[in-house]
Amino acid sequence: KYYRVKLAFITIDEKTQKEKKTKVTYLVQANSLEQARKNTEEVMNGTMIDYEFVSVTETKILDVFEKESK
Repeated sequence: KYYRVKLAFITIDEKTQKEKKTKVTYLVQANSLEQARKNTEEVMNGTMIDYEFVSVTETKILDVFEKESK
């Protein structure tokens, strides 16, 4: 199964000192919603980016195939 994980990256605008959130969406393979969240946290813990979860939803995607370019 694949899940759509939406995160908000949190940054501080140096000029105005206000918090800015930039939303990004990831496609995450997992067996459950909780596992999708854990998989995302594992990857994000290796970064210096502050983030928060916006949503985690199941998709209808069952498999992804890599296409080789010639």
